[in-house]
Amino acid sequence: MNDRSITRQALTLRAFAVDDVIAEQAAGEIDWQAMPTWIADAVTDRHIDFHTDHVVVVTSRGNLRGEAGDLVSQGVNGEFCVIPSADIAATIEP
Repeated sequence: MNDRSITRQALTLRAFAVDDVIAEQAAGEIDWQAMPTWIADAVTDRHIDFHTDHVVVVTSRGNLRGEAGDLVSQGVNGEFCVIPSADIAATIEP
């Protein structure tokens, strides 16, 4: 077996910080008009559910919980996922 090195193409994904949603939800001041369309559509379609201290992302593999410090992103095929805060510093470029 040969040892191989591979390079994956960097992807740019849309994402939002759970902290921002938690702050707006707690204050009762979510500005739906200012929210990016893809997020508002995901909420309308019940892919993302906002709570006062977290978000729930509904996926084909089950529900994922996003906490303060996490990001919620939409993949290239439209799927949603939670990126834990521990992974952000190691894998995400600002």
